[in-house]
Amino acid sequence: MWIRYFQRGLKADLLLGELMDLLPELFSRINYLAEEAPRVLAMLKGLNFDDMGIHRTKAGVEFDGNIA
Repeated sequence: MWIRYFQRGLKADLLLGELMDLLPELFSRINYLAEEAPRVLAMLKGLNFDDMGIHRTKAGVEFDGNIA
C-alpha cells in the first residue's frame, strides 16, 4: 500500500518531502494506533527509491509495475 502511495505521488510530480509531510494526516485517517504510527513512519523514512521500485535510467525515471 505505501509503496504504491509513493510511486503514484512521485509519478504525479509531487516531491518525496511533500508525500512524507502528508503521512501523519493519512495515519489519522486510517486510524493507526498511536503507538503503531511512529514505527510505521520510521520504516517509511528508511525506504529508498530502489525499495519503492523507482529507478533512474538514461531516458528518465522508471517505475516498477503498473501504477494506476
